[in-house]
Formats: sequence, C-alpha cells, structure tokens
Amino acid sequence: MSSENLQSSMNCVVIQLQRELDELLGAKALIKKRMRILRRNLSSLQGEMSPGIARRKYRYSESLVRRKEVGKMRQLQQELHRACRIAFLELGGTATADALYSAIVRRGSFSFAEIKQKPTIAILRALTFMAQSGEITCSRTESEPKWTYNSELSTLRS
Repeated sequence: MSSENLQSSMNCVVIQLQRELDELLGAKALIKKRMRILRRNLSSLQGEMSPGIARRKYRYSESLVRRKEVGKMRQLQQELHRACRIAFLELGGTATADALYSAIVRRGSFSFAEIKQKPTIAILRALTFMAQSGEITCSRTESEPKWTYNSELSTLRS
C-alpha cells in the first residue's frame, strides 16, 4: 500500500470518527436529560416504597436491560457487516456508502428499522471497523470516499 493510499485511508477514518464523535456527544446530552427525568420519577416512587428495596430493584433491572441492549447491538453490527460484504460482492468490490445502503435495502439483507441511528451513519461505522481490520480500504478520488473490498482477505477466511 502506497503512502498516498494509506494517508487517504487514514483521512477517511478520521472524518468518519469525527462525525461519529459529534453524533455521540449529542446522544450523550439527550441521555443525561432523560436520566435526570428518570431519577426524578424514581425518587417520587421511592417515597412510596422502602428505600432499600426500590434501589436494589432499580439497579438490577438497569444492569439487565443494559446487558440485553449491548448483546442486541453486537448482533445487529455483525448482521450489518455481513450485509455490507454481500453488497460489496454485488457491486463488484468497490462502492460508496450510499451505494452500499441502496444495495442492502434493495436486497433486504438488513433491517435498518432496528437500529437507533441513521442508516448512513451505521454503514460508515461498519465500514470504518472493516477498514481497521484490513478487510476493506478507503480511497478519496472524488468528493465522496469509495471503499474497496479486499478479496484476498476473504479467501484467507474461507
């Protein structure tokens, strides 16, 4: 890989990470607001129950829900990675994030209704992860980055 391609790939990754960070900071503010409302509602409920029981139930249910959400998100990410691989094969190995999204929707290989973020952001996150693992590379020859599937890696996995 030449230094220009490496620099271009790194620039793509940095751009995608900055977008993701901006989105996460917005989500964090929204979560903090919701947590304040939940704590206020919980404290009013605790007045009706014994304080120790309410606190234990809250902590247990919170950790259980969190573990289930993390497991579900991990499963969805794996499914999205698989859908991206299929779309790459369908599109000839090189595509933009928008082209991958169109191919995934057309084929119906992943349901974006289950995720809590915009489909293009989810695809860019998946592409960034795949680029970090060396499965794909990014090139910026036009205004929008193009991603190329590394077929040599796929034959090693088989």
